[in-house]
Amino acid sequence: MGIKLHFLGTSSGLPTKTRRNQTIVLEIDTAEAKLHYLIDPADGASSFLAADLGHEHLAGVFISHMHVDHFSGVFQVIKTAWHLGRTEPLPIYLPEEGIPLIRSVLEQAYLWPEMIFPVEFHSLAKVCNEVHPIDKHLSILATPNTHMLLYKKRSEKRKWKYHTRASFESYSLEFIHHHADNYRWGYVGNLGREEEVDRFTHCKAVVTELAHMDPVKLCVEFKALGTELVIMTHYGLDWENRVEDIKDIAEKSGCRVLPVEDGEVVELLPK
Repeated sequence: MGIKLHFLGTSSGLPTKTRRNQTIVLEIDTAEAKLHYLIDPADGASSFLAADLGHEHLAGVFISHMHVDHFSGVFQVIKTAWHLGRTEPLPIYLPEEGIPLIRSVLEQAYLWPEMIFPVEFHSLAKVCNEVHPIDKHLSILATPNTHMLLYKKRSEKRKWKYHTRASFESYSLEFIHHHADNYRWGYVGNLGREEEVDRFTHCKAVVTELAHMDPVKLCVEFKALGTELVIMTHYGLDWENRVEDIKDIAEKSGCRVLPVEDGEVVELLPK
């Protein structure tokens, strides 16, 4: 079984001239078929797929939290897949607070359940903190992180009315591959603090973000964990053009780091 990550975009919530909004595709190449799992599909995700991998192998979607740059592309992905003749269900794993939103947008956009293929919503809140099977090839372990607590504190302090409606969910994800000796790697769309990477103790590789995190501190934390490969993406403006600086930081720390570019493919496990 081969495992690859396709980085179709690598920017944070602010796309630039050189980086598109982040969208990641996990590719599992089995003896039976290729399976593609979309992770945090941002604006343009369907176009990225159409230009590169296509929609026909899509096996599932994972959304880490409900900031728009982590899920806005899912609507056109669904619409395109429907136009291309998809009939099999599409499972989406996401924060529970996001399920009514996505259902409502699909219905308001005339993508009615009776008309398109089944979209299956799975609440990460209901499966978090324990290994949960996705299919015969893949399981996940979702654990809450503190990324959204900043927004909770800010909204409470300023007495915004919306804070009473939100649950401020954000999850880190571990992917466990059954037919590859339970190979495990981790993903964080956003973190609240660098120390939260300690939950990836059992992961051989971790995909992490540079929108809010300091690469110096991240390298220290991952070096202490013994992580074999740290893939850095979701660049904020402070780091989007400083790939060589990131490499220098990694070399000094002794941590193996790969800062990725748009369109880059990383082979986690050869077939």
